[in-house]
Amino acid sequence: VTARDAGTNSYIGPSSSQSLGFSATVTGTNDVPAQFTLNNIPCTLTP
Repeated sequence: VTARDAGTNSYIGPSSSQSLGFSATVTGTNDVPAQFTLNNIPCTLTP
């Protein structure tokens, strides 16, 4: 999945956050991802 800014949210300031969502269809199993990255920087998972 690739996410891009909407133009109005291209800057995320220090200590700020941004939310995103997407809709998808999957067949077979839908396992928990092993990792996420943002701009090639690993993100932590919070269940």
